[in-house]
Amino acid sequence: MKPPTPPPIKKQSTFRARVTGDKFQDFEGSFPFFMYDIIEVFEQLIQARESEMGGIDLECTIASMIAAFSDTKDDYGKYEALVDELQKDDSRLCGLLRSAPFYEEGKPDGWVRFQYMALWSMLLCNGDAKLKAKIFYHILQDGSGGQEWIAFDDKDFKPGFYLLLDIAVKFPLAQTDDARKDDNFDEAYETVADQFLDEVFDVDSKLDRTDWEQRVCKNSQWIFDPAALRKLVLEDN
Repeated sequence: MKPPTPPPIKKQSTFRARVTGDKFQDFEGSFPFFMYDIIEVFEQLIQARESEMGGIDLECTIASMIAAFSDTKDDYGKYEALVDELQKDDSRLCGLLRSAPFYEEGKPDGWVRFQYMALWSMLLCNGDAKLKAKIFYHILQDGSGGQEWIAFDDKDFKPGFYLLLDIAVKFPLAQTDDARKDDNFDEAYETVADQFLDEVFDVDSKLDRTDWEQRVCKNSQWIFDPAALRKLVLEDN
């Protein structure tokens, strides 16, 4: 009698969550971004944004991100863990991307807010302050990165900076059901933003791109550390 055919071996995910014992860092470590370098991830997000499947309202989609992170000809399978999470409709990552603040009601299924995705990746991925300062400048300048100077009172700065704080503070508070999740952080956000502006601009009213990036690296690397951002906001609130 022919023995029964064994069931196919289910492929195991290459991703293992990072556990630290801190509930906020454990939440952030439950996604595979810490496995990758920010400059490479940001390039793939730009590709997702510019592809035929992306580009909706200058945003991206889950499908366009899957395509972009799968299309790494020089290093096949490099983003396998991230692609696996994006392809599973029931994964925690897909669940978050299909809800606010990544998703906006009324948009097509799978639509993802590019700026939010880019800032979240910037905080969670590996990369030194020099690289992250370049990417942060690019994001603040409406994704184009074409403007070669930035003013102290740049109209795009505070909305982008407050979004960064939301990602580091409000988002993990809500996702971990922290008792402070419904607190108002407006004053604390204002204080932290003013601290950053003072450290970077000092007495200057505007800086060219190179000077701005250098001063961010020298004086304000804390903006790339979500734990440091949480500490500043929560202690000031």
